[in-house]
Amino acid sequence: MLFKDTIETSLSILYLTAAMLIVFALLLAAADRFGHMRLRLEQLSWRHGLLLGSAQALALIFGVSRSGGTFTAGLLMGAVVLALLHFEVLSAI
Repeated sequence: MLFKDTIETSLSILYLTAAMLIVFALLLAAADRFGHMRLRLEQLSWRHGLLLGSAQALALIFGVSRSGGTFTAGLLMGAVVLALLHFEVLSAI
């Protein structure tokens, strides 16, 4: 991997992990509260997929889960939870 050493050393600091858990918990709560949930899976474009994939890449930081990033970004974009679940499963294949 290109950034393997950076990810395993700098990004694995305990304080960063704890901070990311707290930050993403607050972001997910806000996304769940204020997300409009109107976009179905068929309505998601390649731009939505790019943003969701970028959110999944945040999982390289310890304390951020891949599915948590997907659901937070998706809810903030206005996607329906079922569409996000399908996207998460399809991206894992």
